[in-house]
Amino acid sequence: MKKQVIAWCLSSWFAFQSFSSVASDTNKLPDIGIAGSSALTLEREVVLGDAIMRIRRGQGAVLHDPVLQDYIQDIGNRLVVLADDVNFPFTFFFVNDPSINAFAFFGGHIGMNTGLLALADNESEVAAVLAHEIAHVTQRHLARRLEAQKNTSSLSMASLIAGVLLAMAGGSEVALATMMGSMGMMTQGNINYTRKNEKEADRIGMNILRRSRYDPMAASSFFAKLAAKNRYNSKSLAYLQTHPLPLDRVADTRARALSKPRFIPREEKHFELAKARINVRYQDNTDWLAYYHNKQMKDPSNPANAYGVALAYFEKNEFEKAQQIISSLRFRDPRNLFYIDLATDIAIGLKHYESGEKMLQAQLLLQPSNRVLILNLANLWLQSKKEPQAIQLLRDYIIDAPEDMLSRQLLVEGYERTNQDMDVLQEKAEMYALMGAYERSVDHLHNAYNFAARNKNTLEMKRINARIGQFKKQLDVMDNL
Repeated sequence: MKKQVIAWCLSSWFAFQSFSSVASDTNKLPDIGIAGSSALTLEREVVLGDAIMRIRRGQGAVLHDPVLQDYIQDIGNRLVVLADDVNFPFTFFFVNDPSINAFAFFGGHIGMNTGLLALADNESEVAAVLAHEIAHVTQRHLARRLEAQKNTSSLSMASLIAGVLLAMAGGSEVALATMMGSMGMMTQGNINYTRKNEKEADRIGMNILRRSRYDPMAASSFFAKLAAKNRYNSKSLAYLQTHPLPLDRVADTRARALSKPRFIPREEKHFELAKARINVRYQDNTDWLAYYHNKQMKDPSNPANAYGVALAYFEKNEFEKAQQIISSLRFRDPRNLFYIDLATDIAIGLKHYESGEKMLQAQLLLQPSNRVLILNLANLWLQSKKEPQAIQLLRDYIIDAPEDMLSRQLLVEGYERTNQDMDVLQEKAEMYALMGAYERSVDHLHNAYNFAARNKNTLEMKRINARIGQFKKQLDVMDNL
């Protein structure tokens, strides 16, 4: 286990470094097939990225909201398809954190705090941040940084590992001080290197933004907003701690944007709905009902304002009021997944299971593989005591989406409700594996194996034993990172 913790620490250090790794403004880009390969091959980068993503899940950092997940993945996919030097599929996800930050790490993993989207004024600003992080990944800035730091002292590395250990134990302030102190020991050349990387990510990110027909001015407008907000904070914003923002960078970004053609902005409806959802469900210390009531009074034609009011009513358990609003919204836009998701929650709250089921099944005829619809129907079936249907739906879905944590959680609930103890153990083992806790996975599978042995279920015993072997191999991989 000790080796595993050390491996996790190193992985987390790599992730921490990636937050501050950034881009070269020289005209000649590196050969991506070679850059950074002596420090980190593409194959090893994928393995490390998978390991870090599992750790992030285990820390409870990943937001498992299917509507928001689909939203950010859709924006990311639109950008990645028009980026150069893409070596693997990208995964985009939200972190439930009100601070303003975004980051990239190995294997095409890009996270964005909910607080950053809450600050943005339009989808182009969100896309600008994601495009910047995509550029970090495609240009292999982290691998190149590791190459440049081959001579990092053992003391510096030890300090970083100690900082990560403290962070994992919960001492975040001490951990940050430890890591920042270690970073202070880096040479001026390394600091200059990261500044060049940041400019390169700005330039390449803007090209991706322009190709995707987002507003190229969005990057500079968002930077200006961050700089203004930072002036009134005693502590630097999280984003600016990991993405330095000198004045010349803001000016360069604006000048570059002005040299690019402007496009007619994309429709902002989904952005505004996503922002309302984040504000009401994941941002604190505001009377969101009053806020969105006021916005709706000023602009009653904007459906996001009504959606925000409906969400706020739902959070206050005023289901009838929420239903009245969401029914009106769905009448005008019946296939909108933001509305369908909330309508399902309201149906469950009111115990109107039959009407909720009819709504979801009608939509599934049009979108049979849609994640939001499937998970909502499974949840509704669980709450209406139709566990066998929910279990079968989730088992079929997981075949195509084995790393979907929410579906695993719902499946565990279904097995628990139907007293299928062996299946509960196996499904919990899969959940722990998604969080990188392979030893706990193996323990659960040993218990499941004992269930199968008592029932003399030879086929199940063989299947469980094979899965134990797979998890042990994964544990070895983690130990040897």
